[in-house]
Amino acid sequence: MAKKSEEWWDSTARDYLQRSCTQEEFCRRRGVKASTLQYHVSRIRKSGSQEIFLPLEIGKDERKEVTLEFPSGLRVSIRG
Repeated sequence: MAKKSEEWWDSTARDYLQRSCTQEEFCRRRGVKASTLQYHVSRIRKSGSQEIFLPLEIGKDERKEVTLEFPSGLRVSIRG
């Protein structure tokens, strides 16, 4: 298997942070190891990238809940 690029890992790690499934299921679907994924997720969080937060949509019903995850790891949930 060819080595995956940093851009691919950055995109995959951001997708993981916005997932609606378990880590195990996400890794199985993407064909990656959990430990490697966690390394790239923590690298994004520490990088101080251009993004201030990563929005996560939690609810699928009429009520909405959005969680903002800051690079420091702090999560703030807003329900409406």
